[in-house]
Amino acid sequence: MTASCTLNWYSNRGFELDLESAGDEISVRLVGVPVPADGLAELRAAPVALHALDILFKAQVDIEQGPGQFQDAAVQLSEVDGAPVLVLSANIEDVETEEIIPYTVEAAVLVPDAPESGGPRPSETLEDELDWEDETTLERLVVAAPESTPGAAPAKRVQEERSGGGLEALLKALANIDDEDEPGPISTEELPRPPEPEPVVQPEGDQTFSADQEARGFLELLIAREALELEDGQEIAALVGGVKPILAMQVPPSKMAAILSEWLLDQEAVADLYVGDEDLAEMLEQW
Repeated sequence: MTASCTLNWYSNRGFELDLESAGDEISVRLVGVPVPADGLAELRAAPVALHALDILFKAQVDIEQGPGQFQDAAVQLSEVDGAPVLVLSANIEDVETEEIIPYTVEAAVLVPDAPESGGPRPSETLEDELDWEDETTLERLVVAAPESTPGAAPAKRVQEERSGGGLEALLKALANIDDEDEPGPISTEELPRPPEPEPVVQPEGDQTFSADQEARGFLELLIAREALELEDGQEIAALVGGVKPILAMQVPPSKMAAILSEWLLDQEAVADLYVGDEDLAEMLEQW
């Protein structure tokens, strides 16, 4: 296992951690994760637990080339043979098997020029306090999320690289179905035709789909499945901007479904959502 990390100190916001570790079975990457300690003394004394939302949105985990997710994590400054190291201890969930795997890694670190105590301590952001309509929230938690660990296989949704897999499959399915077919199990192969979807026009020679088109396509799918109802006079375009960053999250489908449903129900353009988080997660996973 190889590991490297950088522990940064900022006088206005405290410690932030970048860490990469690549092993035979598990690879992890954390980028710009706040460390809630007010100085070096606290970091040395005991493991400092990282905030849940920070490790959810700013960490990437690959388990034997499949997706993983931190359930909890803590860091501590220590020494090995007189040299400073940072120890990360965590519990990681294998998203495919739901197995919880204990995980520990040590990485050499340069101790930053930080106070022993009395510095700023990053505060925890709680999920109930998030405002998904606020661009600052999306930028801080979603846009800043790390990309896949170099040399490791990314999660299934990232592997598609927006190659048109989701939206292209939907359009092909819509072109080959009967309007009178009854809805069956959630499947991109048996989708009813949405009401007069707007055609997707691509520049000549460009067969990829943009994130905007991906978001629009999924919203059209929800409406076609009678899972989403818009208010009278409202259009899908009012929702695309907010759905786009949610679909780009590197989180399990179940978590993405919970975030997406909560965000949709808060929108003035949405009359109601008629699908539960479990079914919505299945649609996202197939998407």
